[in-house]
Amino acid sequence: MSAHMTAARLTELIAVFRERVGAEILEGTENVTETQARFLLRIPKGPPTTGWLSIVDRLLELGDQQLATKAPTWTIDVSKQYFRRPDLRYGWRLILQSKELATYLPALAKDIKSIQLRVHQLEEVRLNGSPTRRVSKGYADKVLVGPLALRGQ
Repeated sequence: MSAHMTAARLTELIAVFRERVGAEILEGTENVTETQARFLLRIPKGPPTTGWLSIVDRLLELGDQQLATKAPTWTIDVSKQYFRRPDLRYGWRLILQSKELATYLPALAKDIKSIQLRVHQLEEVRLNGSPTRRVSKGYADKVLVGPLALRGQ
């Protein structure tokens, strides 16, 4: 199949990402050939991020199943790429490869559309102290702790 067909089917997969978690492709990052699709996605903060991690988990699971066959028909690489615009940001880089990539993209889109997303609200938890506070500089050598604090020395 042609690079044009691969690009059209990749657009369908990206539309599923957009529908499920609000993913947007970063302009100028899409590179599609007959055998490879490479692009960066931006995922909104909050619950969509944890939903996206469910999708990444499923994509990697499917990729691992392919690798386990010893003759994979397609492979996937998922990573983060950091950049400054003007402050530090990152995007999710996906690279899909296959001799006939356009053939497998519709099945991936269908699978991602059907999975149950695990969307949990992340909570911030305050961490009190530091495991190295007794040996660090600062107040550690000035504040009495343990038995010395009880004796008031």
